[in-house]
Formats: sequence, C-alpha cells, structure tokens
Amino acid sequence: AMLPPGAPAQVQLTLGDREAPLSLSARVVGADADGVNLNFESPNQRQLQRLKSFVDAVTDHPAHAITQ
Repeated sequence: AMLPPGAPAQVQLTLGDREAPLSLSARVVGADADGVNLNFESPNQRQLQRLKSFVDAVTDHPAHAITQ
C-alpha cells in the first residue's frame, strides 16, 4: 500500500558508520513503484552530517542539497 503525501513516518537508518542507527521523524512527500520520498522534520546538524556522508559514500551525486 502506498503512503499518502503528508503521512507521518518514523524512520530508523543504519548508515554503516559504526554509530547508533539514525532515528528521524519524517513526512511522506510522494510515493511510487520505486519507493517513498521523505522530508525529514527538524534534523539536527549531526544528523544532517551523517546523512550527507552516507549519500556521498553511496552515490555519484554529492549531497549538497541537504540543508536544515
């Protein structure tokens, strides 16, 4: 079942950085057959840095668009 836009979500991400899983509140922006797009709500600077480092490590597209 697809999650409707605006639906709240609690997300836990294991980023492989030897730290505890990242736990974030989010809202669904959209969903399709490829997955769910989320907007993280009020992440702190450390959470943003961990997300950016993860995205940079797993993609060819630097995460310069991640902002608080």
